[in-house]
Amino acid sequence: MVYVFYNPILDILLGVWAVVLAFGIYKHIVNIKRGKVSYEDRRLMLYFFIMYALSFFLIYLFNYVQSPVEFSKYLYYSGIFISVLGILFGAWSILNYGEYWSFSIAVFEKQKVYDKGPNAIVRHPFYLSNFLFLLGYSVALGTLLSTLGAFLALGFIIYMIDIEEKEYIEKLGDAYKEYMKKVKYKIIPFIY
Repeated sequence: MVYVFYNPILDILLGVWAVVLAFGIYKHIVNIKRGKVSYEDRRLMLYFFIMYALSFFLIYLFNYVQSPVEFSKYLYYSGIFISVLGILFGAWSILNYGEYWSFSIAVFEKQKVYDKGPNAIVRHPFYLSNFLFLLGYSVALGTLLSTLGAFLALGFIIYMIDIEEKEYIEKLGDAYKEYMKKVKYKIIPFIY
């Protein structure tokens, strides 16, 4: 049985994910200041904060109240793998957007709809990376109830996607509608 409440590998993964998020925040600030933003809605920043606060609260609460399940080594290494995928996909997503990356719903002047890289897989790759990280992290803890925190985050993510897509359809028009036809899945390939 692996005791993972204070596991150094999970702490490192959490730190690396925090660096990816910090890089995303840095890119957001730089792009908003440099770019000519024709529209910005900052609600998503608040939703991200609430999502992370509630998700990690549930993950650690259930990890505290439930004993790790048997075969936790398998869950642990599977969770680590899923978290690393989330980290890599998140960094790739931020880099892919380049000068148009934002944590808010932002439309820049002369912005194009991206359909390359991770955006050719799902329409909201950064949201997928968030879910993968939280799911992997909670699975690695070895308590099945802690995965409820990741699925709470998924609920927030689906809500944020609906808000974001309505705005992009309105602001980017036919280009975004064509993108929606080309890339059918919002967040989870072959599922949603």
